[in-house]
Amino acid sequence: MITELRGWLMLGLGVIGGVVALLTYSRGQSQRRLENSFRMIQLFRDSIPTQDFEQWIKLFHAASEPAGAKPGHFVSEDGRQIPFSALYTEGPPDDGAIDRIAQVLDLVSEQALKRTLDLRIFYHEYGQLMDTIHSCLSADVGSDGRTLLEDLYPNFRLLYEKNKIATDWNCRRYVYYG
Repeated sequence: MITELRGWLMLGLGVIGGVVALLTYSRGQSQRRLENSFRMIQLFRDSIPTQDFEQWIKLFHAASEPAGAKPGHFVSEDGRQIPFSALYTEGPPDDGAIDRIAQVLDLVSEQALKRTLDLRIFYHEYGQLMDTIHSCLSADVGSDGRTLLEDLYPNFRLLYEKNKIATDWNCRRYVYYG
C-alpha cells in the first residue's frame, strides 16, 4: 500500500515538474522572441541610413495615385512613368536605397518565418515601410511573369503569401499622401 502510494506520489510530482518545465521553456522562448524583435529593430535602424529612408518617402509619394503613377510604376521628377525595375539597373534613381531596405526586410522576414522574433512588434514600427515596398516590388511583373519580389526577396514574399501579417495589426505612419 505504501509502495503504491509512493509510486503515485512520484508520478504526480513528475507530471507537475514536467508541466512547470514546459511553462518555463515556453515563457523563455517568448522572452527571446521579444528580445530578438527589438534587436531586429535596432539592426534595421543601424543598417538603413537616413538618406535611404528619405528616398523611400520620395518613392512613396511618386508611386501614389495622386502623383499619377500607374500600377508597377512611379513618376519621376520630370513626370515620366518609370517601372520599379528601374530601381535595379545601373545608376538607379534612388541610389540603391529601396534595394538596401528590402534586403534587411528579407532578413527580418526570414527570422519571422522561423518564429525567432515577434513580427507584430517589428511590424508596428515599420509596417508602412514593409507594406509599400511589398506592394511596389510585387506590382512590377517582368517578361518571365515573375515579380521583383519573387526574384530578389523570397522570404519577404513568403511572409505576405503565408499571411503572417494580420490585417488588423496597426503600424506607425511615417508619411501620408498629399
